[in-house]
Amino acid sequence: MDVASRDGHLVIVTYLNQHRQEGCTKAAINLAARFNHIDVVAYLQSHRSEGCSSDSLVWAATHGHLTMVQFLLRHYYDTVSSSLAMDAASQHGHLDVVKFLHAHGQTCTTDAVDYACLNGHLGIVKFLLHHRHEGATTRAMSYAAASGHLDLVTFLRQRNVPANVKMAVTNARKNGHFHVATYLCQSDPHVEFELGTLALNV
Repeated sequence: MDVASRDGHLVIVTYLNQHRQEGCTKAAINLAARFNHIDVVAYLQSHRSEGCSSDSLVWAATHGHLTMVQFLLRHYYDTVSSSLAMDAASQHGHLDVVKFLHAHGQTCTTDAVDYACLNGHLGIVKFLLHHRHEGATTRAMSYAAASGHLDLVTFLRQRNVPANVKMAVTNARKNGHFHVATYLCQSDPHVEFELGTLALNV
């Protein structure tokens, strides 16, 4: 039943539930949620008692399955709640999921902003820094610079998000994002002169 649930075969899941005794495990809903088989998850919720784990919500959030996220929180709130869900949705750019999780009492960690910066999700970074208190670490600027996201680097500087600017410049230069390195050197008087000169003249 776990495998049939993973693959979205509701007819088989129904048959196994009605005619076999093996049952299933929490993996049935977890895997069905991962692959967005909402009909299977709804059936299992109504006809089985095994439930699921927080993996179901994290996987649904990772893949941007908003309807699945809504269903899981409605029926399994205490079981599936996890800060990893908002972190994952942020990392993968699913702003609608992030907003829903935030509105329904879910938390996140600094990984949410940090990894949204890595992947260039400016809208998510703006939302998280405006609506949540977890903030970011110095990795946020370094990740954004390393990936060449000048819009994010500029925003983080404007918001005075903690940063190791020397590391960010180094990461930007290493990956060929000299426009980002130039901006950082021009925007931070504390960057060593020789490092700034090197970045500006490459």
